[in-house]
Amino acid sequence: VVNSTNSTNVWHSFRTGNRAKILNKKNTINKNFIILEGSHDGYINKFNTEHTRSLIINKTTFTVNDYISSHKNVDILIYFHFFEGLNFKKISNNNYYLKRKNFHLNIIIDGDCLSKISNTLFYPTFGVSKINKCLKVKSSVKGKKLIKTIFKFKLNA
Repeated sequence: VVNSTNSTNVWHSFRTGNRAKILNKKNTINKNFIILEGSHDGYINKFNTEHTRSLIINKTTFTVNDYISSHKNVDILIYFHFFEGLNFKKISNNNYYLKRKNFHLNIIIDGDCLSKISNTLFYPTFGVSKINKCLKVKSSVKGKKLIKTIFKFKLNA
């Protein structure tokens, strides 16, 4: 989200107006990792801001790289929504630990930014809402910036 504006116009909570169009997409797959990358034009016309995201997946790590480029100062928000029932603990600024039963996850955010965990709602069926957790990463950009979010996970048998 750039300057509190989503990349796609939403009308009446469920219809979409102008949708962002894919500018590029690519993938690399081998036996050690998968890299998925893409960008869209959702912020170019309104804020002259480009956003490219890459996902790097290997056996124990899932890394999200958000590359933002803007000619003027913009505020950005990056959201990561989590399934209900996870227990979060803040280790330090931009470092979190979460667990659920035998699943453990360490989240490390690298870049000039602030982060926090907050409650939000999700809707599993029409008219039913449940509370879940959301990691919000906030920063300001003028020029080029990389915000890297690393998810290191472990399953206990």
